[in-house]
Amino acid sequence: MQIETEGLHPATELCFLALQWLQNEGEFANILDVGCGNGILSVLCAHLWDARVLAVDISEQAIIDTQTRVKNDQLSDKISVFRSDGFQNEEILARSPFDLIMINLLAEPIFSWAGEVKKHLSGGGYVYLGGILQWKTEQIAEAYTSLDFEIKQEFKESPWCGLLLCHKSDTKKAEKYPPCNKTLT
Repeated sequence: MQIETEGLHPATELCFLALQWLQNEGEFANILDVGCGNGILSVLCAHLWDARVLAVDISEQAIIDTQTRVKNDQLSDKISVFRSDGFQNEEILARSPFDLIMINLLAEPIFSWAGEVKKHLSGGGYVYLGGILQWKTEQIAEAYTSLDFEIKQEFKESPWCGLLLCHKSDTKKAEKYPPCNKTLT
């Protein structure tokens, strides 16, 4: 498999590094890509793990771009693409829990979706949070570690940071984790 990485945004390059690191951690069969953009990360995941991937984005253009990439890569049997504002599309709930969730967006939605990530991630599952400016990393980390996530790796390329976290257990009910009402400063 050959995916062109030249010209990628540095935050997307950090996602690639995280996915390479995850290759040594095991198999992922059910993956969610929130804010899929042009679908490059969804395609990479489908290839790396022969996985089912649900790619969602709020942007109609992103949906069109991802559908085109999926069709061109002949992965329509592996990757489903839907329009969603965050975690609101019913397909997300229908396919939960996910082994791996990827969110490569801005810090604000990543911060506010901590409870949603917890709700839709399997026990022992991983989440990659990318597109975070380094000076916001500590607040994002605190929001997730307070929900029993453990930071496994940090990926940095100034001014960007990506966090790879693992959900420690599935013993707590998802209903205990409402959306975060705090404000990212």
